[in-house]
Amino acid sequence: MTELPVINWARGEKFGLDLPAHIESLRDGGPTFLTQAFRESGVLWPDNSVTQISSLDQMKLGGTGSKALLSVTYERDVPGLSQNLFV
Repeated sequence: MTELPVINWARGEKFGLDLPAHIESLRDGGPTFLTQAFRESGVLWPDNSVTQISSLDQMKLGGTGSKALLSVTYERDVPGLSQNLFV
């Protein structure tokens, strides 16, 4: 039986960004990846950034794909900008 390689990042279609394929890749990408992704999607202005992943806890729920609760901090707090996210 042939072993398949582990894919850590995969190119997304909408924004052309490399996206984390699992929780550890998201953790490794850290604030740099999240800042870029949030800016590209339009939810984060160019003058703000993600400064820290406060927590990233994988959820053990059914269905396909990994799920996690992600908490982040920003350089500047902006009303309506979520710090606690489901990924």
